[in-house]
Amino acid sequence: MAMDPLKPADPRTLGDIELHGVLGEGDMGKAYFAVTSGGARVAVKVIHAHLADRAGIRARFDREIDALGMAQGPRLAALVDAADPDVEQPWLIGGDHGD
Repeated sequence: MAMDPLKPADPRTLGDIELHGVLGEGDMGKAYFAVTSGGARVAVKVIHAHLADRAGIRARFDREIDALGMAQGPRLAALVDAADPDVEQPWLIGGDHGD
């Protein structure tokens, strides 16, 4: 898995999830490789802070969370968790279905 090291401005944890590297970054947010407290390897997507207060971005992210929650298949990431809709900086966690 290709990933870049965390930069000084990147968070090191999100709740009890430890972030280990950057998987990618786009216009809307940044994706990190992380490991849960139970040892599961997951991806964490976080909205860029400067976009988090835009209603259109939040609506798009909410649709992404809904779509990830409905997606099923052996090669698709499952929605593991997501921030409450009213948090300051939205995030979602995707990982293995376990099948």
